[in-house]
Amino acid sequence: LSKYKQKKKFYRLKDGSFIHVEGEDIETLAQMSQSLNLSDKELKKGKVEVPKYRALYLNSQLKEHPSIKAVKNKAFKELVRHMKTVEDNDFEVPETLEDILREYQKRGFLWMKTLRHNGFGGILADDMGLGKTLQVITFLLSEHQEAEEGSNLKTLIVCPASLVFNWKTEIEKFAPELCVKMAVGTAKQREDMISQLGDRDIIVTSYDLLKRDMAFYEKVTFAYEVIDEGQYIKNHMTQAAKAVKDIQAGFKLALTGTPIENRLS
Repeated sequence: LSKYKQKKKFYRLKDGSFIHVEGEDIETLAQMSQSLNLSDKELKKGKVEVPKYRALYLNSQLKEHPSIKAVKNKAFKELVRHMKTVEDNDFEVPETLEDILREYQKRGFLWMKTLRHNGFGGILADDMGLGKTLQVITFLLSEHQEAEEGSNLKTLIVCPASLVFNWKTEIEKFAPELCVKMAVGTAKQREDMISQLGDRDIIVTSYDLLKRDMAFYEKVTFAYEVIDEGQYIKNHMTQAAKAVKDIQAGFKLALTGTPIENRLS
């Protein structure tokens, strides 16, 4: 593969013989190793680990090029199947919200459940005004209803300061059984609230307060982190972006109606 990248047609083996390195298989493998950012050093090891989210890419490449022999184990096939058949998965919308959600919102809910189930994070990028908040509330309510007693369901919602009260109001309106708190008040009050969070508590804070309170969050492990207006962290060098990423959470979800602003990065 390393010789192929140098556009050589033949490769000399240690015994002096040559192998022809042109052909569809070697080309496909070279493209795959490039797409997966695999170094020559990794390839020479004979065993390479790639991130879980690459499964769909690998699967599509192997389907397009059946001449490359591959054995897909049960876990790999299940992962691909779950991600491709989001709407056929067995997740149910909470009964109280069944008649409130529109069909596309139910699909969004199923997609979030699928991501969570398969160990991924994601970005919900519906346009403004299409009810991203409601979809997240539905997801959180479902997780709370399905969780076993004593499970850690701590949730952190980070949003612009102007939306903190809105999140609390919406949660109380659509899922009154969820316990929602706002990280407001003095630094001492916020520290006390964060340190005393219960396993089923949802806490809403602003990007600005999150930056100030990072020391208080260091010892807290959240089950979920929801980042509203995710374009606020588009510049990964900012303190807000670093704070959001430093939070320990099992599942991270960003919401934004404007996922691409000026630059794709």
